[in-house]
Amino acid sequence: MADSADERPTSSAGQIRWADPRVASALQELRALPEADGDLLALDSELLAAAFLARCDFDVARAKEAIGHTAAWRKQSGASEVRKKLLEEPKISFSDFPHGPPVLKHFPQCEGGAAVDKRGLPYAIRCVGIADAVGLFSVITEDEMLQFQTHLCEWRLLQLEDFARATGQLTGLLIVQDMFAPNGLLNAWRKHGSKSKIMRRLTSMMDEHYPGVMESVLLVNAPWAMHAILRILTPLLPQRVVKKLQVVPMAQTPERLQQLIDESNLPEFLGGSAADADFVPARAALVGSGSGSELFIKAGQTEERSLDLQQGDIAAFGLSVANGLDILFGCHFESEEEAVEEVFPARRLQEESSSFSAPRDGRLVLTFDNSYSWVKPKDVRFELSKLLAEDDEAPAPASEGLQEATTETPSSMESPSTPSEMDAEACGVVPASVAATQNSLLAASEHFAGFADRDGIEQQAARLAKERQEQEAQALLQASQHEEESRKRQEDLDRRKAELQQLEAEQEEAARQRLEEEKQREEELKMAQQALQTERDALQRQRQEQHEAEEKAASDRRTREEELADQQASSAILGSTEFANLTNWFFPHSGSGFQFFVLIK
Repeated sequence: MADSADERPTSSAGQIRWADPRVASALQELRALPEADGDLLALDSELLAAAFLARCDFDVARAKEAIGHTAAWRKQSGASEVRKKLLEEPKISFSDFPHGPPVLKHFPQCEGGAAVDKRGLPYAIRCVGIADAVGLFSVITEDEMLQFQTHLCEWRLLQLEDFARATGQLTGLLIVQDMFAPNGLLNAWRKHGSKSKIMRRLTSMMDEHYPGVMESVLLVNAPWAMHAILRILTPLLPQRVVKKLQVVPMAQTPERLQQLIDESNLPEFLGGSAADADFVPARAALVGSGSGSELFIKAGQTEERSLDLQQGDIAAFGLSVANGLDILFGCHFESEEEAVEEVFPARRLQEESSSFSAPRDGRLVLTFDNSYSWVKPKDVRFELSKLLAEDDEAPAPASEGLQEATTETPSSMESPSTPSEMDAEACGVVPASVAATQNSLLAASEHFAGFADRDGIEQQAARLAKERQEQEAQALLQASQHEEESRKRQEDLDRRKAELQQLEAEQEEAARQRLEEEKQREEELKMAQQALQTERDALQRQRQEQHEAEEKAASDRRTREEELADQQASSAILGSTEFANLTNWFFPHSGSGFQFFVLIK
């Protein structure tokens, strides 16, 4: 828990300089009303008075009535004494709260300390999916839980008062509800439905007497089952609550939380860099595990997953396909006594969730068909589990933090299903399973619905129960019609699937032929290039041989010319010598002058 300021004023009246002039003006007007001073003194929190004014749209008369009600409650419940205690002990921790150790043991959580958002305010982490409400209330009473919750609310109020004195802002705290549930979220809600009464008391107390303390509630690591629960829950909640709640899927949790909280102040299991053990040690032990399973389905392949059921068992199933792709999904029920029963007609989809009540012993089979795709593999996350009976012993989530998570829902959330959408047979689900599942979800929704008016919840629940009865009657009357429509849809789907497969086969064959033609053209071109190169080489050799022959002929010609010249020279020399010798023979006594003359001649 984050440390508070060591010194706080004993009363916050007039201590806050509000940045919003509407708040300051409304407070001044409120103090001027007759008998308001007594209520404000009993309230002992200027921030709480400002929060009531903001909730009432600064209608001072309405706010005064609500403040008077809360001032009386604070005296009767002991909340005023708790505030005094916390002002005297500003660094008190959760474990020092009344009944803190069992609450922390059975409902893993943390608040403050390292858990600080970008505004500098503490934020809360509630590990709803691994909480054990049954175990908690086996060791403490409902009144003892209310004591702990009152201390927590007063501590939060003091944190917000410190922030308001520093900034002048009227704001609330961020609550992060971790919906990770190893045994499946539907099983968790079903298990703890019996504890809805105390959860309603806790959340009603917060809504009535601590307005605006929680600014927003993020349901993070939310599985597909969260949407199924909220379809039932949404109509039970007031609009002010619906606007606060945000559902964040598992894949988007790190990015969304890092927008609000620095990575260093966020545990790893929520997408941060801080050690999980510094926040929620019990949650750290579960990192790497997961609810549901994953399938990697290659192109052209089909996978099946099944669950054995006994008569009356209720199974929940759901799936989502990654990267915006789709899968051909269907579900059927097999038994030895009867023929195969179609539960969910096969169709291409990206996400789906539903439930099934076994009419007899058998096996529920999920089919993930990617045979229509020749190229793209599919990454599918799915869950197939048997819903536990409320008296079954198995770990499941619940806790005082449920009230906070449940109290709010995103304004962008899809509206509740219409009667036709909730028609059991139209969804491929036996009508009894709808009633059983919705009863479980309605019980679980009270964990969330603490901020809703209790009378409104009961009226809404009665209306929904009546609607469910009408829907079941309609489902039974229209069963044969739905069966025929399902058969036609299946035939149409099979036909379209066959057409698609044929088209893909034709495209693949055309692509194969084009590839072969290209290979053939490449081979022909290669052969032509080789022939051309051979001709070029032959021509080159021919030219080389011709050149060599010409050079040889020229060389021979030069040789012959040289030999001829030598012969001619030799002949000339020989002729001159013989003439001289002959002259000497005829003219032996001739002088040298005559010889020279002869030689010259």
